[in-house]
Amino acid sequence: MVRKGSRICLWGISMVIFLGMARTYRGSEIEHYFPLSKGNTCVYQVTLSLDIDKKLDIGFLDTLALKARSSSIDTIRITEVYEWNNKRVFKQAWFQKISLGDLWKWHIIDGKRLLEYDGEPSDTTDYHVLLKEPLVTGNSWVNADAEDTVRYEIKCFETVRVPAGKFNDCLKLTRISPTEEFMEGSIWFAPGVGMVKAEFLQGNIVTELVDYRLME
Repeated sequence: MVRKGSRICLWGISMVIFLGMARTYRGSEIEHYFPLSKGNTCVYQVTLSLDIDKKLDIGFLDTLALKARSSSIDTIRITEVYEWNNKRVFKQAWFQKISLGDLWKWHIIDGKRLLEYDGEPSDTTDYHVLLKEPLVTGNSWVNADAEDTVRYEIKCFETVRVPAGKFNDCLKLTRISPTEEFMEGSIWFAPGVGMVKAEFLQGNIVTELVDYRLME
């Protein structure tokens, strides 16, 4: 016969096991915060200050478009997955309405690093490390090239509210560049979802998730 106190104890143990299972996930730590599957689609609202063009030389952005509107809806979708050098490559399309046109990025999980390429990966293509395990507060790394040295750091894990909803345990990644003010800022990644928010140029460029669809 099981006593009442024993039942409560067993129930408590069961709940701990259940909650532990609820926090488990398939794949690496990186894929938990940056899901990679063909067809994954995220829709973002990008909001810019009206006088942003006066604060710096934007260069690749269409300054006329920035003056004409303060926000835009952009869509990011993984359109292709293929093999290169015995690694899976994820081609990501960025459909942008506020800049000069669409662009593409390529991602590869290389061990405990998430590599991001601005061009199709090859032995000579430049890349930077977007995320690096362990995904814990204080972990940092540096991406350096001939033009700039950028430092990334995982600052904390916190709750973020955006148009798509409330997301708990979001990884906040900061980016510091001594030479490219435009590229300084923070990015928040939600577990099981991916990027939910980004702020650059002292909050003058804000990107927030409004809708998403993830494939199995």
